[in-house]
This record gives sequence, C-alpha cells and structure tokens, in this order.
Amino acid sequence: MPSTRLLRLALIVSLLLNLVALGIFAGSVIGGRPPPGPDAGLGPLAGAFGPEDRRALLRDLRQRRDIRPPDRALREATLTTLIEALRSDPFDRDLARAAIEQHAARIEQAEAALREAFIERLAAMDPAERQALAERLESARHR
Repeated sequence: MPSTRLLRLALIVSLLLNLVALGIFAGSVIGGRPPPGPDAGLGPLAGAFGPEDRRALLRDLRQRRDIRPPDRALREATLTTLIEALRSDPFDRDLARAAIEQHAARIEQAEAALREAFIERLAAMDPAERQALAERLESARHR
C-alpha cells in the first residue's frame, strides 16, 4: 500500500533528521563554532558560549545517558510496533500513535537533557564568566 510506505518513510526520515539535528549541535560544540542549525530551543545562547564553555558542555553531555541515541533493540522494537500497526486491517491507529509517540518522547527527552546541560553549565560559571556571556549575547542581539 502506498500510504503504508509513505508513513514508514516519514518515520524513518523524521528519525534521521532528529539524529542529524543532534549531530549538528554536538559537532558545533566540538568544533567551537556557533551551532548552525537546531539548538534545543536555546537560540543565541548556544552560539554565545566561549570555547572553554563549549568544551565543558561537551564533557557534560558525553557523561549523560539521557541524550544518547536509543540502542538498536529499542529502535527496532519501535519500528516493529509501527510496522505491525501499518499492516493491521483495520489500521490500528492507537498502536501507530504509540510507536510515534515513543519516538517523539525520546527526542523530547534528549532536547530536555541538552537544555538542562546548558543550565548546569551556566550555574557552574562564576559571575565574571556570566557577565562575559551576557556581553556576547548582547552583542549577538545587535548583529
């Protein structure tokens, strides 16, 4: 059925785009460049961090289990559930929704962890570092 293939393709593309978004963010932190793409809702703050802050944030992110991609077994289970829903006749809307919601929840959890890592990094800064960050944010706002 074309609609089955389309839904499966949409789920796969969604998963890939979300992984790319996380990869872009992590790559920008590693490379010391302001993030060019998605930033977990942090806007200019992600780009205003200095190189040392980016390195510290990266160290923090590497230690967090809640932002790592799901293991293969979990991805397979979600995909299997979606395939089962797509093959059901009549279409099992609730099962499909559950699989898609599970996928979305993992992405939301990773984004929340990224935001929390930013908050932790901000809290670890001394007043002078926070002042410098505020200056960079102010400067970026006027560009």
